[in-house]
Amino acid sequence: MPENLQAPPPAPTPAFPPPPTRQEPAQDWEHRELWQRVRETLSALPLHFSSDLVMPGMPVTDIHALNTALGSQIEQEVVRVLNGLRTLWDRDGRYADYGFFRQAQAFPDVLFARRRADGALEIVFGIELKSWYVLSQEKDPSLRMLVTPAACHPADLVAVVPWYLSAVVSGTPRVFAPWVNLARYVAEYRNHYWEFVRGTKDDTANRQVRLATGAITYHPPARDTFNDQAVHDDGGNFGRIGRTDLLDTYKSITFAEEILGAPCWLWVEFFKLVGKVSAPVATARSLAALRKKLPEPGPGDTEFAEAVIAAIREEFGL
Repeated sequence: MPENLQAPPPAPTPAFPPPPTRQEPAQDWEHRELWQRVRETLSALPLHFSSDLVMPGMPVTDIHALNTALGSQIEQEVVRVLNGLRTLWDRDGRYADYGFFRQAQAFPDVLFARRRADGALEIVFGIELKSWYVLSQEKDPSLRMLVTPAACHPADLVAVVPWYLSAVVSGTPRVFAPWVNLARYVAEYRNHYWEFVRGTKDDTANRQVRLATGAITYHPPARDTFNDQAVHDDGGNFGRIGRTDLLDTYKSITFAEEILGAPCWLWVEFFKLVGKVSAPVATARSLAALRKKLPEPGPGDTEFAEAVIAAIREEFGL
């Protein structure tokens, strides 16, 4: 082939930058041991979480709407639990004048700090809390984390708290052990995922993230100044960290947790079936399909069957 007719060389494969790495606070940070103990204490949240809310029976397709209302209560309860478990994270009383404080409409939701004589808070680190209704028909948590990495202190944490109702379609809110990670790492990973990992036909320009400018750790003047934004996001999905692979292992563990003797994943499958039927006569077909997914009979089957019947009656008004 003449030289001037040779096929052009293939376009080089774009070299995407590697994903961010987790950078924990320095080992010699004076509050490092406290910080680590607080992280461990968060795993005890299900044992100490309580709520005075008692929800009446609700259609299974409507329970997810409680997530926003329960979010503030979960924040308040996390503060109460952490302050109540002081002996776990402050064994020698070094932080006797420190405590956890909730702040509304700001990042992060909870601050670990002490009040100075002038009334100002001397902040050590913060925790951003996100609630997740674990029995939602959409298995990926719909929660969003939009804060820009620059607004996160290296010690700031993000905690995703899964919740459910004690009687599945009614009762009091209960929680499972939260997923806890570094807030700055999660924010960086979210942006990297949006620009380079997610499957989309968008071109490079439409995959970009517009970083918030002027963000100051713990002192943001307004919410829109510390949240990143996607240049192109028609579906409103930017910030949905549950769609990245960050929570994959955690979601598998959580869906295996049991409520009334049945694993969460089975409740989700059942609710999806119930949501598709338009009349009680179709319920038998839905249950037959569900039964194929049930494990062999065990000690929890009776309790699970009773809960299934209660959910059917509530859904169809039987």
